[in-house]
Amino acid sequence: MVERIHSWLLENDRKLSATTGTALLKMYLKCGSVERAEKVFQEMTHRNVKTWTILIAALGERGSIEEAMVAFRAMQLDGIQPNSFTLVAIFQACATRLESREDDRVKALCNQAVESGLLASSSWNVIVATAVIGTYGKCGSVDKALEVFERTPRESRDVVAWNSIITVFVEQNKPELALKLFQEMQLEGEEPTRITLLKVLAAATASRDLGVGRLIHREARFRSMDRDLVVGTALASMYSKLGRVEELLEVMERIEQGGRDLVCWNMIISALVQHSRSKEALAYFREMNLQGVKPDRVTLAPLISSATFPENESKVILCEISRSGLSSNAGISNAILNFHAKGRRLEEARRVFDGIQERDLVSWNSMISAYAAEGFAREAVILFHRMKQEGFQPNGSSPDTLTFTTILSLYSHAGLLEDGCHCFGSISRDHFLAPAPQHYNCVIDLLGRAGRIEDAEGFVRGMPCATSAPAWTALLSACKTQGDVDRGKRIADGVAECSTAYIGLISSEEP
Repeated sequence: MVERIHSWLLENDRKLSATTGTALLKMYLKCGSVERAEKVFQEMTHRNVKTWTILIAALGERGSIEEAMVAFRAMQLDGIQPNSFTLVAIFQACATRLESREDDRVKALCNQAVESGLLASSSWNVIVATAVIGTYGKCGSVDKALEVFERTPRESRDVVAWNSIITVFVEQNKPELALKLFQEMQLEGEEPTRITLLKVLAAATASRDLGVGRLIHREARFRSMDRDLVVGTALASMYSKLGRVEELLEVMERIEQGGRDLVCWNMIISALVQHSRSKEALAYFREMNLQGVKPDRVTLAPLISSATFPENESKVILCEISRSGLSSNAGISNAILNFHAKGRRLEEARRVFDGIQERDLVSWNSMISAYAAEGFAREAVILFHRMKQEGFQPNGSSPDTLTFTTILSLYSHAGLLEDGCHCFGSISRDHFLAPAPQHYNCVIDLLGRAGRIEDAEGFVRGMPCATSAPAWTALLSACKTQGDVDRGKRIADGVAECSTAYIGLISSEEP
């Protein structure tokens, strides 16, 4: 239809006027045809500020910031000065996809707006000012943003302007200043909106200021905004991150059960599991199912990882995982593997491990650690070698610090000196990794258990990295185990300043 109108216009008015062209431009844009709108724009014989503004806004919405800025400059070269709507359009375009290389040009636009008559004290345009504040913030120019805000007449500062400057400080990681502005906003009698509360809650969380967070909660509750799903979730998130489970539950109770979404339920369950309240987490999990909310990976992983439920309740969770079709998820599979490993059910753990189609580093480490913890040295070592042979295809991962620490510790406790030393050498030789301090500590323990105290001392003194307190502690423990009191005293006298632990160790060696 629009194309037919366009054709008819060209037949009857071969040169599109500003009014006709602008109408046609808007019609194409409403249909989502930006390319055809641009073609219409090029066909127009006369363009006014409204026409340019519509085009700039459309380019901004499409994310074509470069083209929007080119159009903005072309408009001025055409002798047309931007109005408040044009400036807001170009700033919104910049905000959609601002890159660091464009910061200087965008700052120049902000400076142009500040210097224009639109921000003169006698004709202050708060809409433009708010757009400038937000754009300065996106560029990281916090001081400039605050300067524009402070120049805004108090009677012109609406809640949108306050939200804009508060957002700048939150996004630029200055939560304390954001909270200070929120207090000023309240003193000036401006009522916060949902956006205001979300931003200051983010600031309170970032600054870990529980007192201010509670004040914001009180404000939200006074206005019944805490019943809002988004605000309530933000409050709960703050309390969760600050370790206040009871207050988190209080917030969630205020949100009507039918209004709780999956994010809410996951937050409750995760927080309870983290604070060792697994039974309550399971109760909420059941309630969630009754409300018809389908669990996802985020719901089930912490539940199965807690490993503190009675066997019958654990089976309920495992059945739910199977029913949900999430058992093939790597994160869930790893959680189930760890669940069985913690319960010392190695056969079940191995069955889960063997069923993981794409094993990651967590899968291998979990299974190797499970064997090592139960003293199955042979199985752990075989799995370790298989892990290296498979090379973690297709993602190309390789054994990490935890893997080697587990294996070296296993060799140490099994008394396999030669294998342990070979494994330590392979870290740098075969895997091109720098041995970590814990790897050195395992070798010291390995040598000590084998009665090679002199070699262990030489190993410690020859470490390429700075000798740590745990390394000396491992050597002193080896001296104690082998009854080498004189060497232990000599070592302790030289390194006692590293840790008071040495004094306790050496004193326990006295006959």
